[in-house]
Amino acid sequence: MIRSPLLQSYNDNRQKADEFRRALSIQLETLIKRFSLSLATPIESRIKSWSSIVRKADRLHSDLIDVLDLTDFVGLRLVFLFSSEVARAQELINQYLDVIGHEDKGHHLEVGEFGYKSIHYDVRFKKTWCELPTFKDFDRFRAEIQVRTLSQHTWAVASRLLQYHQEAAVPAPIQRKMNILAAVLELVDSEMELIQSQKTSYALKAEKALQIDALDKLKLGTLDVDLLGAVLSHFLPDTHKIHDEPYGGLFHDLQVVGVLTVGQLLDLIAECLPHALENDAAALTEARRGNPLYIGDMEKISEGFFYSHVGLIRNMLNQRYGENWRRNLEGETNGVIEG
Repeated sequence: MIRSPLLQSYNDNRQKADEFRRALSIQLETLIKRFSLSLATPIESRIKSWSSIVRKADRLHSDLIDVLDLTDFVGLRLVFLFSSEVARAQELINQYLDVIGHEDKGHHLEVGEFGYKSIHYDVRFKKTWCELPTFKDFDRFRAEIQVRTLSQHTWAVASRLLQYHQEAAVPAPIQRKMNILAAVLELVDSEMELIQSQKTSYALKAEKALQIDALDKLKLGTLDVDLLGAVLSHFLPDTHKIHDEPYGGLFHDLQVVGVLTVGQLLDLIAECLPHALENDAAALTEARRGNPLYIGDMEKISEGFFYSHVGLIRNMLNQRYGENWRRNLEGETNGVIEG
């Protein structure tokens, strides 16, 4: 049944709601990056379709006439690997947005019962934000933000495809399997969090070991990815460090050329860092001139550097082993200068 006032409201507000969706997505991406959180998947967002609105109104026997009364007319989803990052994202939402309400969808589940788990926030921009020209047209708009772990997201997607939204909907022979799956996914979240905690602890110990009194002993240590990150953070300029440095690929490169220990890496840095920084300054100049051979992250360029920590080390490898050493690595592409 077509509801003329509701349809009119939908048509009147759809474009502006989509602008609000994009603006909110940008603000959330900025917060996530600023506070060094890592999304498991890109932010998902959408405007509720007209058919979905009609189905919802029919299901709820609602006399809805204004789409802006829907809490989920605009919807976004944040998916993180770690439950601790879900908790941190909740703190940021509460701090930087106006929270109208929130619900923990898994709170009602009993022990041993499986079901949908996610945190849902009903939010809008703060009033002070809406006084700014950029946000002045968004004061009436609100959005639903879903926050969950990747395991919870896996469950949500699977249950939707299987149409097992509630335990009562599941055939008895399948319920046991579903219970096992729910337990496994909870275990994945728990173990991922433990790994993250151990990784952080290991990196902190490595940082402490890099102090002068322990450096000689550490030089003999075999490199691993976490130790590599700690060494670069300690010995390379902070101004060139970016979030999510691709240490894994660099570790592979170092293995190929035989830089296997902390001492060997430190020798490489001592020998080649000055020239690498000169190359960085030259590359930055070329990138700002628009030289197509120097393709870089515009945010890095705007902050005054071209090579990140990983880029600086690869530049040092070019100095020591020649520009063509990477051709011997599996899966490498040529012709593009990266930072």
